[in-house]
Order: sequence, then structure tokens, then C-alpha cells
Amino acid sequence: MGFLEAKSQQEAVATQQRLLPQGMSEKVAIFLKRPPLWIKIMLSLLLTLILVVLAVGELMRLQLQADYSASLRSTSEDTFLLLTAAALEPVISEDIPQLRSIVNETARLQPDIHAIRVVNEEGVLLASSSRDADKVRHHLVSFSKELIFESELFGVLSIDWSTERLDNEVIHHINMMRYWVIASLLTLTLIILVLIHFFAVRPIGKIHQHLLALNRGNLKSRIDIHCSRELSLLSNAVNNLADALAMQKLREAELESARRELFEAKEIAEITLHSIGDGVISTDVDGNVQYLNPISERLTGWRTDEARGQPIEKVFNLIDEITRNALPCIIRRCLEGTETVASESHPLLIGRNGLESAIDNAGSPIRSRSGEVIGAVMVFHDVTASRNMTRELQYQAAHDSLTDLINRKEFDRQLFQYREDLRHKDQRHTLLYIDLDQFKIVNDTCGHAAGDALLQQLSQLIGNELRRGDIFARLGGDEFGILLNECPLSFGIEIAESIRRSVERFRFVWNDIGFSIGSSIGIVAITSTSADAARLLEQADEACYSAKELGRNRYHVYTAKDDQVIGRQGEMNWLGKVNAALAEDRLVLYQQTILPLQQGGCSENHIEILVRLVEPDGSLVLPCAFIPAAERYGLMPKVDHWVVSHTMDWFRRNPEKMKALVLCNINLSGKSLSDDALLSYIEAQLDSPEIDASKFCFELTETAAVSNLALALNFIQRLKQKGCLFALDDFGSGMSSFGYLKILPVDYLKIDGMFVKDIVHDKTSRTMVASINEVGHVMGKRTIAEFVENDEILEHLREMGVDFAQGYCISRPAALE
Repeated sequence: MGFLEAKSQQEAVATQQRLLPQGMSEKVAIFLKRPPLWIKIMLSLLLTLILVVLAVGELMRLQLQADYSASLRSTSEDTFLLLTAAALEPVISEDIPQLRSIVNETARLQPDIHAIRVVNEEGVLLASSSRDADKVRHHLVSFSKELIFESELFGVLSIDWSTERLDNEVIHHINMMRYWVIASLLTLTLIILVLIHFFAVRPIGKIHQHLLALNRGNLKSRIDIHCSRELSLLSNAVNNLADALAMQKLREAELESARRELFEAKEIAEITLHSIGDGVISTDVDGNVQYLNPISERLTGWRTDEARGQPIEKVFNLIDEITRNALPCIIRRCLEGTETVASESHPLLIGRNGLESAIDNAGSPIRSRSGEVIGAVMVFHDVTASRNMTRELQYQAAHDSLTDLINRKEFDRQLFQYREDLRHKDQRHTLLYIDLDQFKIVNDTCGHAAGDALLQQLSQLIGNELRRGDIFARLGGDEFGILLNECPLSFGIEIAESIRRSVERFRFVWNDIGFSIGSSIGIVAITSTSADAARLLEQADEACYSAKELGRNRYHVYTAKDDQVIGRQGEMNWLGKVNAALAEDRLVLYQQTILPLQQGGCSENHIEILVRLVEPDGSLVLPCAFIPAAERYGLMPKVDHWVVSHTMDWFRRNPEKMKALVLCNINLSGKSLSDDALLSYIEAQLDSPEIDASKFCFELTETAAVSNLALALNFIQRLKQKGCLFALDDFGSGMSSFGYLKILPVDYLKIDGMFVKDIVHDKTSRTMVASINEVGHVMGKRTIAEFVENDEILEHLREMGVDFAQGYCISRPAALE
């Protein structure tokens, strides 16, 4: 039966759900499952009301019944007393009619009496009166009383009272009372409901709406309830909850932001650690490996999963690159608390696979918030390539790229070190300074490739003559330096002579052309009393120069009293004077007239610019005193620059001189031909509107032009484009002379004065001058004879057809101003 009832209930619910819309059924289900608070309060009040009404009604019923029972008992007692008093006499006298009349009258007067019966002592009915018995059978209450007179029983009086009226009155009163109570309670309930609504449900609804707003994320929502202390406390608690939620949300947002930043930082760190070219290894506080990035894995040969938990020394095996001794890992020092530790030696990492990598490494401890060391991290960089490159660069910086010998800088350093060591050691060394003879011929004839090959072969040849421990260097060009270690001067001379003979015997062949080379060697003994390293090299250079001056292909030992060396030192003195004169502008321009011979007249408007050096005391120094030193030590480009600059400035200041000028000759040295800056400066000067480039003729010595043929051609061609003329100075003194006239586009030939000054008395000189003049004319060049010191020489030149003459016979040099 229970199963059937449950099934029927389920069917009823299902039917109800089918009849209702889906949304409404869900709301009804939620309403029935979780009814609102006011419904619960109302149902509770109604249930209480019903119970109160039932209890009050029952109490009232019982009270009324008790009251009515007492009233009935009182009425029945009174009726018994009256009826007993009235009926006793007829009973005793057995006056039955009278007795019946009394009974009937009494029944009439008391509507609640249902029946009256009077019986004698024997139970015989004497009189009775009764109403309709079927109507009130169930509302009867019977009372009996004996009729006794003077203690003698005469009969029994019985009265049946009907309680129907009383019961109806009781029910009426009870119902009225119940209606009043229900109405009162309903009114009270409504009042309570209204009060509950205003003072409980409504504030609770506000709290509910506030909580819903909080649930939707509106953490700024606040409520203010003061209707009751409890709800005020609850609203404050809810507001505090909202504040706490807002704070929590803020903290969560901050935490999420921090978590996001931490995640991004972690991702960046991981990507960085995976992408950087440095190895990174981290360990715990015990020095056991925790992490290796890919570079670390490659260099150590360990994977992270294999290395994790292993001691750092097992994974990161370091040795000294030079001594090959094991090195301590800097991680251990970091774990001891040292903040940052860097490698101090030249560490070499030995990988698990035996791979060796030169590294630079540094480490730092990892600390907790409290500052406690919880691990360490080490960063190292593979510097194998850079260290090899550094070695290569150091090697290249100290060695000559062509011969693979050490260069001048390294040779100076080692010479300085050896000289310093002699302060503490009793040793002797010998210094050789070698300059190849005739090297320029090979270079100019066959090109630089041939010259380079010659230098390489001679480097090997000379190196074979040296001992182990000797220092051999290329000092520049075709110059070499040798430091014979622990070698006395006598043995050093033997080695120098052996080198000289080997070079002399050597025959260089290039493109089937053979060349013989010589060497000039300067020798200096090095002892504890010798000069410093720089001065030692100067002494060796001076001794080498002396060997060249004495005929080349020989050696010369430096001595302080050597005349050759003294002359060389004189040039060194002039070097300082020339530098000072240039710096202090103590040079002065002179001029000398060049006379045209074939016009028969005299012109002072064709001149040659000369230069003099002014000493600090005002005395003049002729060029023959300082020009050789300037030539040898590379100062001539500066001197030429000064001469060109001041000459052009003078003509710009004197435009009338520029206008009257026929031609101005300016001498240029051989070193100036390779000075692009000077060439560009001259071109810029010639572009000046005050300067007429066609009135300037630049003189190049035959030796300089032939020695630097390619440079000379470039120099001449560029200035000829500006309109300048060129003269070949000292023609006839060189080795080739006529052979280069076809190549050099010069306009004038200046016949060397060594031939001109002897033409009056020396037939050979006269023939040479005539030949040069004739060849020059044939090749379209005009000729100028130098050193014309008297009229007799002048007349011979005019007769030979020489175009111009220059010398003391015509004019002495005079200041340009």
C-alpha cells in the first residue's frame, strides 16, 4: 500500500511539473524547497495561532461547562428542595392527583427538566412527567433524592435534566470566544508580520540584496541599518565582510598580478636562461646541483635530470689552464656567505665527455627573506674562442705578419726586459741591427710580391744562423734586429759575420731574374753599464748606418769615439733642431734667379725658392747642414709643406709679384711624393684665385723620382692637371738617367752642378753637359745648368745651347722678402 501511495505521489508531482512551464516549475520547486523567511514566520505564527485557539477554546469550553454544571447543580438542588417540600405531603397522603399536578407544573416551569419521576418506598411510580425522549436522549443528566420525613423514607424523587440548551449556550459562547480570539490573533499576526517586515524582513532583504551585490562582485555596496541592535550588528558584520572581501579581492588581484608577474618573470627567466650564451648552474645549500641551462648541459656534458642532486665538483670539473692543477669551485665560497665571487685564474672546464672549454665564471649566494643562504648560482661564459682570439691577437700584435718574426714593439719590450735583468744578473748580450743592401732594387724591379718573398726567405736564412734562445725580429721594411742572449761581443761578431756571409751567398730568383743581396750590420755590446734599451737600439742603428756609409755589406761595432757614429749623432742633433724650427716657425724663404741664356737678356722673374734655418741666436743655417738629417728621419714632408705654404702666402700678399712672375721653382723631396696629404694641400693652394698654377714648377731629384717611380708619376700627373710644370733636379747623378726620361713627363732638366762647374777645363764634363742638353732638347725638355760660378762657364753654356743658367755668377741667394 505504501509503495502504491509513493508511486501515486510521484505521478502527481510529475503531472504537476508537466502542467507548469519549465522555468515556473523550477521556481516553484525552489520555493517549496527553500520558502522565504516571511512565509516561514507566517506559517509559524499561524500554527501557533491554531494551537492557541484550540487551547483557549478548550479551556473556555471546560470553564463554561464547569460553570454550567455548577449552575445546573445549583438549580437542581433548589428545584429538589422546592419539589421535595411540595411533593412530600402528597406522597405521605398519597394524594396522587396533587402530586402529578406539582410534578407537571414543575416540569413546565423548568424547561431544562426532561423528566420527573416520583416513586414510593416500594418503587411504585406515583407520578411522572417527561418530554420527547428521542430528541434529547444524549443530553440528559439524572439526579435522585429520597423523600424522608422524620427519618422515615416515603419515596424517591428522580429528575432528568436536559443539558442541550446549556450545551448550545456553551458552544455558542465558545465559538464567539474563538472568533474573537482568532480575530485578535489574526490582527496581532498581521501587526507582527508588518513589524517583522519593517524591522526584520525588509532589513534582511536589504542585507540579502547587498549579499547578492557582493556575490555579483560589487564590493563597493554598503548598507546602513539601525532598526535593531541585532540587525545593526549584522549589517555592520556584512559591511565588514564586504570590506574584507574587497580587501581580499584586492589582495587576490595583487596576488594574481604578482603571480602573473612571477609567472612572466619565471617564463622570461627560463627563456632567458635557455637563450643566453652563458652557462647557468644553481645548487642547494649543500652544494648539490639543482638546475643546468642548455649551455651548461652542453659544456659540462651532463643533463639536468642526471646532474640534479650531484655534488657541484662532480658536474663542474675545473682545472688551471696553465698548470693543469684542479681548481676549487667558487660555489663553495658563495655558500660560505661571500656575496659575489669571480674566477681569478684561467679556469678550464673539463666536460663529462672530455671536452675542454676555457671559461670565465662568477657566482653569488641565494638568500631567503631572512638573509639565510639557501643555495648558490654560478654563471660562466665559454671564452674558448675569445681566449684563442686574444692569443691570436696578442701573437699578431707581437709578430710581423709577413715573416712571422716578432715585431718592433715586442722586440723593444724584450730588449727592455733583458736590459733590466742585467741590473741583477752578471750577464752579457749582443745586439745586432741588420739592414739589407739593394733590397729596393728587387722591390722596384719585380714588385712588392717579390720583395715580400725575399724577406720571407732571408728571415728563414738568418734564423738558421741563430741559436736557441736568441731573439729575432723584423723591425720594419728591410731592417731586422737580433738579441743574442748571453753572448759576449766577440762571439756576437762571429755570428754577425756568419749572417753576412750567408746573405751574401744567397741568390734570390724571381721570374728567372737573379739578384744578389748584401747586409749592413750594426753591433752593440750589452752589459750592466750599457745605456737603456731605447738608446741601445739607437746605437745599433747608428752602427748599421756607419756600415752602410763605409761601403755596405759589412758589420760595424759601435764605439762611443767612432767618427762615423759621431757624424750620425750630429744628424740626430739636427733632427731636434729641425723639429724645433718647424714648431717655432724659424725657417725663412730665400730665392735665386734662373737666367734665360738664349734670349740674350737678364730676367729676375724666373726664380727658385730656397730655405734657410734660423738658429735661436739669429744665425742662418744652410740647407746642406740640416736637410740630410730631415731626409733620413722623415721630416722633409713637413719642411716641404712649410715651404709651399709660406711661398703661396707670400704671393697672395704680393699680387704684383704674382703678376710679374715668369716661373717659380719649388723643390720637393722624395718622401713627399708618397704624402697624399701634402699633395692634396698643394692642389688646394693652387685652386686659390690669387695663385696662377702655370707659374709654378716643382723640382724632383732624379734619385727620388726613379726610386719612387709610380708615386712620382701620380704626383706629376695630378699637379700637371692643375697647370704646373716639373723639373728633374740633379740630372746625370743617378744610375739610369736617360732611361727614365721617356716615362717621366717633366718639362725641365736641371743638369747636375758636378758636371757644369768643370766644363771649361774638363772635356768629359763638357761632353756630359752637351749630351744631356742635346738629349733633353730631342725629347722636348728645356735645360737648366746649375753651379754657374763665372762668366766663362756661362759663355760655354750659351754656346752649347743650354736654355737657362743658375749660380753665383748670375745671382746669390737672397731673402724672398
